[in-house]
Amino acid sequence: MGSPTKVDPELLPYCVSEQEKKYLQEAIDSGSVRAAARVFGVHEATVRNAFVRVKERAAKMGYAPEHDLNKPTTAPFVVKGTSTLYGEDGQPKLQWVKTNLDREAQLEIMKQAVEAICEDVKPVKAIPAPPNVNDQLMSIYPWGDPHVGMYAWADEVGRTSTYPLPSKICATRWITLLSVAPRQSAAYW
Repeated sequence: MGSPTKVDPELLPYCVSEQEKKYLQEAIDSGSVRAAARVFGVHEATVRNAFVRVKERAAKMGYAPEHDLNKPTTAPFVVKGTSTLYGEDGQPKLQWVKTNLDREAQLEIMKQAVEAICEDVKPVKAIPAPPNVNDQLMSIYPWGDPHVGMYAWADEVGRTSTYPLPSKICATRWITLLSVAPRQSAAYW
């Protein structure tokens, strides 16, 4: 792959590191990737690889003018696909851009949601470990499907059912089970 003769300055916002910004800015200022590599004293492939990474990142966000993608999406979305209607003159007339939530951003949103939910969680008092446990015993507590917080609507399932307290009931049952279990070194649920 030869060096691109011109680097699009609109790619700069898609750089994620200072080094990528420096490489691309120098390629813009000096006119080519090869010239930028000479300025930094690195192999041309180093600057070219940074340029390719930035172009790929920009394309995921919807910016790739060489493919008629000129309307970038905003974070936390990425472009999932596009459909372009071209006129008889070969120019784009309409474009549909399909986006999806960026998986990394989606994971971060889920982590924040879990942290927010856990803020109100009040742990139960710890049960002290019993002395003189039997290493040959192990209890298994099947969990099943307790429908914690389930609400069922009669029009969908035949009758209306709500289970607003199963978490409290389950916690009470767990404490009872654990307090009457034989002294053992392991338990699984």
